[in-house]
Parts: sequence; C-alpha cells; structure tokens
Amino acid sequence: MFSESGDKLPPLPPTVYPRPLPTSTKTPGYYLVLLICVAVCVYLIWFALWGRLIPGPSGLVSTVLAVWALAEAVFGVYYQFLVRRVQPVAPPSTIKPEDLSDLFLRVLHAGLAYSSSSSRYVRERTGRDVASTLAPPAENGAAGGTTGQAGAPHIERRKRGRLYSAAADTIGLAEQYMDPNEEEDPLFDQNGNPHTLATDDPLAVEFREQLRTWFHHAPWESICAEDVLTWLAWSTFNEPLEAVRMQPKKNRFLDRTLTMLEARTGSVFPPGRSSASICRLTLDPVNVVSRPFIIYAIANSVNWLLRTQLYPSRGVQLYREGEIDYLLRIPPGWTPEKGRTERNAVPVMYLHGLGFGLLQNHLLLIHLIQSLPTHPLLVPMAHHTAQAIFDPRYLKPWTRPQLVAMLRGACARWGFFAPGDDGPKGRGGISLLSHSNGSVHHGWVLKDAPEMVRRSCFVDPVVFSLWEGDVCFSFVYRKPRKAIELALYYFVASEVGIANYIQRHFNWCDNTLFVEEIPNAREASRSAIFLGGEDVIVDVTRVRRYLERNGVTRGLHWDADAGHGDGLIGEARNRVVMYVGTGSTRGWQGWITRGRRSHSLGQYDRPSTPRGSDVSDTEGVKKKSERSEPWKVSRDHLARGLRRRKTGL
Repeated sequence: MFSESGDKLPPLPPTVYPRPLPTSTKTPGYYLVLLICVAVCVYLIWFALWGRLIPGPSGLVSTVLAVWALAEAVFGVYYQFLVRRVQPVAPPSTIKPEDLSDLFLRVLHAGLAYSSSSSRYVRERTGRDVASTLAPPAENGAAGGTTGQAGAPHIERRKRGRLYSAAADTIGLAEQYMDPNEEEDPLFDQNGNPHTLATDDPLAVEFREQLRTWFHHAPWESICAEDVLTWLAWSTFNEPLEAVRMQPKKNRFLDRTLTMLEARTGSVFPPGRSSASICRLTLDPVNVVSRPFIIYAIANSVNWLLRTQLYPSRGVQLYREGEIDYLLRIPPGWTPEKGRTERNAVPVMYLHGLGFGLLQNHLLLIHLIQSLPTHPLLVPMAHHTAQAIFDPRYLKPWTRPQLVAMLRGACARWGFFAPGDDGPKGRGGISLLSHSNGSVHHGWVLKDAPEMVRRSCFVDPVVFSLWEGDVCFSFVYRKPRKAIELALYYFVASEVGIANYIQRHFNWCDNTLFVEEIPNAREASRSAIFLGGEDVIVDVTRVRRYLERNGVTRGLHWDADAGHGDGLIGEARNRVVMYVGTGSTRGWQGWITRGRRSHSLGQYDRPSTPRGSDVSDTEGVKKKSERSEPWKVSRDHLARGLRRRKTGL
C-alpha cells in the first residue's frame, strides 16, 4: 500500500520496551534456500572429485567438464587466499577530534530535540516530560522540581534545545521561535554538566533499548562499564580498548563519553566486564562463506555483456574519472544550458547498493533510459560492491575524497555543474538517486559537495539512525531465520569483496547522515525518502520516527508492505523514476502511459495539485525571502563549538 508524500501517513504501531528478541524459529522458506546453498556445496565437491568420471560422450564434453572441475578447485584455493588477505583489522580512525565530538553530541541529542510538521525547532515540553526528563534526581529521595504552596510539585516549563542544523539559520526558524538568550540545552546545563535522565524516563528507555543492539540485544542490566568502554573505543577510534587506554587524550574522551551515556540512559554501569558479545565491525574477524566459481562467472559475464554490448547501443558509454569508472549517457541535442534551464534536462546520477552490479540494477537503468530520454544519466561503477572479482579494484573500495573528486571532475567535464551555479540564480547540479548502501555515498556528496545536488532521492536508505546498530547487526551478525535473510547472508553479506568493504572499510562515524546535513530536507520537491515497512535490514520504524521528529514528513513515502529493494520493482519503481525526473509523484499512475512522453517533450500534463502539496521545483518561482542556501556555513556551527568546549568533548 503506497502512501503518497503530503498525505497523512498511516500511524506506526506503538513500540514496546524492552523490545522482544527475534524468534529463533526458522520458516519453511529458510530451509528451501538452505537446500539450494547445500546443493551448491555438493556441486563443488562433486565436480572437484568425480567430474572427470561422468559417463557419456568421451570427447569434448568430458574434457570441458574436467577443465571446469579443475578451475573450481583452483578457484577454491584462490578464494581462501582472498579471505586471509582481508582479515587484518582496519587502521585507527582518522576523523578529526572536533568532528568526532560534534557527532557524539548529535547522537546524544537524537530524540531530545523534536520538530513538528511545520519544522519548528523548539517546542514547549509538557510538565510530565520536563519532570521526568530534564530535572536531575533530587537528593534524599525528593521528587524533582520545586514544591509549591500546596505541596504539589511545581513544574517549570522549559524550551527544548534546538537541533544542530545548518538549515535552522537559513530558514530563520531558530530566530522566529527562540530567543537566543533563553536557549537551554536539553542534555547539558550552562556549566556543561549532563542532565541525568530518570531511569523510567521514556527518552532514556528508548535510547538504551536501541544502544543494546550493539551488544547482541543483551539485557541492559547485564551490560557493564568495560563492555561500554570497549564498544566506545571501537566506535569512536576504531581501536581496541587497551590501545585507547595508552593514549591520554583519547582516554579522557572515553571516560567523558561514558559519563554522558550514563546520564542519557538514566543508569550507572556496574564495573567490570560481562559475557555479552559486542559488535565491533572493523575489528571482529571478517565473516566470509565460500562459493563456486560459476556464480562469479555468470554474474561477471552478464555485466560485461551489458557494459560492452547492450548499453552502447542505447548511447551509454564507459568513462573513467580518477580511479572510478562510470557509465554515461548524454542525450542527443542536450547542452549544459538546457540542463540549467529546462526541467526535462536535469542530469541524473544513480548510486547503486550491494549485490551483483549491473545485473541487479539493469531493469532500473533501462527504465531511467526509456522514461527520462532527455536527461543525461551518470552511474558510477562500484566494483567493490558488485562481486567484480576480476577487477583490480575489487578489494579497494572508494574513499570519500575519491568519490567526491570523481563527481566534481565528471560534472565539470560534461557541463553538469560549473562555479557560480550554486547561487540563488544558478540552476546547475544533478538529481541524485541512491539505493540501500548507495545512500552512504549519497551522504558523502551531500556533506562535501551539497551545492552540486539539485534534488535528492533516497530508496531504502541505510544512513539514518546508523548509530542505533540495527543495520550493522542485521547485515553482519544476525542469524538468518527467513528465506530472504539466508539469501541475503549467503549471496551478498558473506561474499569476500562485500564483506571486506563492510567489515574493514565501513566507518559508521563517517557514513551516518543527519537530517540537517540534507539541503532542503523538508521541501518535498527537493528531497524524497522511500521506505518499505517490511525491510529486513533497516529498522524502518525507527528511521521514520527519526525523520518525522525532525520535520521530514511531506517528502516521506511509505509502503507498508514493501521489503528491502521492492522500492525499485514494478509500480514502486515508476514512482521513484518519476520523482527523479520531475520532483513529484503526483499522478504517477499515468506516468508510463502518458506522463513520461509529455515530460520528455517539455510539457506539463500532471493534474493541478492543491496548494501545499508536493509540486515540482519548477512550478512557480519562490520569493527571494524564501530562497535558501543550506550549504552555506551556518552560525550555529559557532554555537556547536562553544557547546563542545563546555561539555569537555
């Protein structure tokens, strides 16, 4: 069931804490997929040992089978060599201390600063919330707050601290709804000391329930101080706790963050170490399962045929910028000026997720080519996530600077963006579409080159609320119990190239994306997020709550019955492609039959939309006072630095 942007989304079911542990009962589909995987293993052994003894014609057929059996045996040895090669742990994090401090403070503030649907950054808190959340525990067992004449506790109404948002100053919401002289931080007092939440405070319960995912859902009462410090040492510095303890500056940071976590969760961690398992993604052994050569042979052969035979016939050519290959199609007659001024000529860039590369994304790419024939299309080739085992960059994932440099170079080369296009009168830039892990690279672009993105479209994003651990646990540590989970684990998560990328090059500090880092996040024609209610990787209820709490409602698209990847299949794919090209999904049911043709001709044939609905960014011109440049440096960064000094991070 689709829920359109701008419509009232169906309410989410209430969250029950403590969250029930996943059942260990396996479904019938799990055993079916397991049978297929076992058959693959039997195939390996059979070919390696008895392939040459197959009865039948003794000529060419038996020779081919014997050669193939030898190839499988050699490949099995080579595969184990690759597994050993990716086992060394990742180097310590190089993130700047000030950026690390800002990130940790943002995580602590997540869920404390809520926004209404009108994007208001400050809301008055109810007396009950203030009493349980902000008031520090009173001495001698007295209740928090000041007692009035009648003996009942008197609750002082306090304003919530605003989010760390570059958009707040741009839009002017902070100045409209808050007097800077009255600003109070919901987590720290004026001296930088953390407010300790009550143990039963809903905000504290919610935060610690999500945090314990990193400890394999161990009961919160069983988690000790050394467990949390071990996790903090990995999550902040990508080092073992023993190595961090040897560095005074990092050690002080660790102790300070532990104190803040205790205040935020309303609990005191008992000393020592428990038996709880801890997710340390880039320090734990890389989890890889062997697979036959035939899987790689088929996938890479199909990808080669698509790249060198089919796509060139559609005007798609292969180029390289720096260390990154990309596919590009420039429509006949397209010019950079058209890309800046005509709504049916905006360049489109697609960042795909994990899997089999072009083989997995072929239907979407063909859809983009056919439905948006007047739009340039650029698709970076992520060999490290596409099982391209024959490519020399297979075990060398992109870095953030490499991808951003590639985008800048390609856009400058083909005229998608030029200096000066980022001003109020500039119309250059790209419509950026990403799916699943592609949202990580999408976030890199928004952080380092936001001026180049005219429109953002996220499908099944994994970058929101990444600090809560659900994505990490579901993809790497969860024991499969359903058919889709087992297929995801065997064919994707445990593949050596993908496992190397996720478990040795995935920095959650660098990859986490906050709403305030998305330009025009609350403008439906500039940003859209498509979520499926049955996603097996992302905890979409948590992601949706995070987005709605931060004012992202009109650009949020919800399909209660869709799983991970279903947003790019069938009718759902039509909505996504339409939005990427037009900035709207109104009338998407007629997009295939008439909408895309009219769009390619520069005509507007969608039905008129009521005021306040999600219309295209080309429908009407904003007043000068409404224009925003959210990529400009915000004055709020100065306040963030002051808060960092106060809190000691």
